[in-house]
Amino acid sequence: MNSLQQIGTSTKAGTQAGTTWRGRGGRARRLASLVQAAVLAVALAACTTTQPPGPPDDDDQGTLVVLVNGLPTGATGAVSVTGPGGFDELLAASDTITGLAVGSYAVTASDVSHAGVDYAAGVTGSPANVTANAVTTATVTYTAVSQAPGDLSVTITGLPGGVDAAVSVTGGTVNEQLTASGTLEDLTPGVYEVTAAEVDDGGDIYAATVTGSPATVPAGGSASVSVTYTFLDPAAFGSLAVTIDGLPGGTDAAVTVTGPGGFDVDLTSTGTLANLTPGNYDVSATDVTVGALTYTALIDTSPVLVLPDATTSVSVSYVPVAENDGDAQSNPGWSALFRATSGAPVEVTDVLFNAASPLDVKGIKLSNEIGNPADPGDWLAFELVHGQAPTSPVTFGLECLTDYDGTSPIRVELRDDSGKKIGSTVTCGGEFTIAIPATGGSGDYLVSVLPMFTDPYFMRYELSIDAYCFQACVFQPYEP
Repeated sequence: MNSLQQIGTSTKAGTQAGTTWRGRGGRARRLASLVQAAVLAVALAACTTTQPPGPPDDDDQGTLVVLVNGLPTGATGAVSVTGPGGFDELLAASDTITGLAVGSYAVTASDVSHAGVDYAAGVTGSPANVTANAVTTATVTYTAVSQAPGDLSVTITGLPGGVDAAVSVTGGTVNEQLTASGTLEDLTPGVYEVTAAEVDDGGDIYAATVTGSPATVPAGGSASVSVTYTFLDPAAFGSLAVTIDGLPGGTDAAVTVTGPGGFDVDLTSTGTLANLTPGNYDVSATDVTVGALTYTALIDTSPVLVLPDATTSVSVSYVPVAENDGDAQSNPGWSALFRATSGAPVEVTDVLFNAASPLDVKGIKLSNEIGNPADPGDWLAFELVHGQAPTSPVTFGLECLTDYDGTSPIRVELRDDSGKKIGSTVTCGGEFTIAIPATGGSGDYLVSVLPMFTDPYFMRYELSIDAYCFQACVFQPYEP
């Protein structure tokens, strides 16, 4: 069968498909069409195989600047930033977040109150579209809802008629002395403290109990404080119940109570002191050491007023504290060098102050403790030698080893040498991989372990940093 006969066979198939060619000329034209279609198909296949559309580079990162304006000194904002990959960050003030994945980020803010003034939040620039190698800005502006003046009412009772009280009201530029009940008007919104001294009425001593101080005077509103004087009858007696907690079982406290007439008693556990002369008693406590841990005491009120024929209560709560280990943001306790050729990852339990000889490792785990008030933060400085990729992924994990309730009391942040925060905050039980932009061959960074709040706390923790382990780091004890 010649070629035309073969084409004829194909023509029959073509006819069956619904296309009809007639005669030898039609078969020749069909041959040319088939050849052209085959060539075109080959060309298209070659294009599709060798020139696919370029996928987006997942390593490209961007920067988000969040500006928080309008709040007075001492006030904190309530700003939330959420975005791709489960990114979720809470900000209290302006911040710069670098190393972000490209995408859309929602910036939201809640209203806040400070010193009696409510501030409404407004956000511009959200959602913020973070693009590669660019800076995107979102702004949160707080505006005082009202700053109208307010009033403070002080009610004074318990003194005989004609006897002046000795009450002081202070706050802002106010320093007022009151001898009887009254209302201070047109006060700037803010916090005011009311105190009262003892009053001597011909040898009869009256002491005061103040309720409601410090008082916050709201904008356009009012606050109230009561001052109740009680005659300290020397012929009567009172009691003082001292509750002591926080120490491990079987550990003695070190609490001292002193008061009128040279009264001086040491307490090692909870107890009630009876038959006390009415008056003010000072309650103090010294630190207690149990093993390697030191406990300090928090006393709710001192001095405390013991009233006739009544039992007054005071609590002494011991909390563990971390000794100040001397490291600071300007003097980090540890230094490390991370690069692909570094040695095995190590675990460090002591502060090293080794800036002159950084640990040259692929990863590091810090096992330490921090706490308010003595040692609220730890710092690790490191140099990261970048590879060829646009970013260097580093994984940070934080394990908290002391029991805590609710929100994590501490956080981990990463900042570059200009102070800009990179990536998201890591909290207790969290892990986050931060893609650090490879600007230059290497970069200097600072990792901080800091409190979330100003309340007293103690926390044992483990901070793990995986820079070049490629799989999960296996940390070995550091041997100097």
